[in-house]
Amino acid sequence: MLESEDSREHLSDYERAVCYYTLPRVISPVTFGTICVYCVIVAQTLAATFYGWYTGNRDWMVGGIVAFLWLIALGSVLFLIRAFINEMRERRALNEAHGLHDAVPASSEIPDPFAGHVLLRHPAAARGRLFSCTQNDASLQYFVDSPQEHFVNFGNHAKDLWKVRTKHDVECCQISVLRGLPSFTLDPALPGKVSVTKDGVEIARIVSRFSFQAPTTEIQILHPNPRKYEIRRQGIYHQDRLIGRMYSLRHSNYMDIEESHFNEGILAYFVVWS
Repeated sequence: MLESEDSREHLSDYERAVCYYTLPRVISPVTFGTICVYCVIVAQTLAATFYGWYTGNRDWMVGGIVAFLWLIALGSVLFLIRAFINEMRERRALNEAHGLHDAVPASSEIPDPFAGHVLLRHPAAARGRLFSCTQNDASLQYFVDSPQEHFVNFGNHAKDLWKVRTKHDVECCQISVLRGLPSFTLDPALPGKVSVTKDGVEIARIVSRFSFQAPTTEIQILHPNPRKYEIRRQGIYHQDRLIGRMYSLRHSNYMDIEESHFNEGILAYFVVWS
């Protein structure tokens, strides 16, 4: 049996609350829509430059080149500033929570917001093919045999197969990565299409969808109780209600989800997410 690789790691109650509730509100990611608008404007400056060159109009050509250079410089600065602000907001929120002791057990007057939740962790950069999924107290829950030493280049083979087993060495499910995402995606660490099987039966299917607002992944549970989940900006939704979230902290990936919704399909997504 594989021993926990990160037994010294522990997510405090305050860090957990910050990652689950605070960071998604203070961090503003760059969306596909923003990038598309920026690319369209850049393309217009290139078109103006080409038009000036083709017609011999020096004003159009010089104006297009100047506008193109200004857009590249301005876009780089704005994207860097946005990334810096997000980084500072994240660091500030986590620094305030880091080092604080866990909260006292919730009383009837102050309910625990994470009661009935499952919190799993796996290393963000696993070394070797075999890695563990543990609870917050470092107790082993699952171990995973991945097809590659690091989770890159999804779909380069006909079928990339992952195997997930429980802590009792019983097969939980198999994950077949059927298609990778296009190389231009902003989230290359995720596959494009995944099939999850158990005892030879397909129990879930995971498909990544394009969206101008944020990358969206659908998890379709096929068996035994059909239902659908969506993952947007690492928030897990069922019928548009937030039921869980995934985040990264100190070289580990976490999944915090309501136990009633935890299933092999969502576990499969968490396993291949890095």
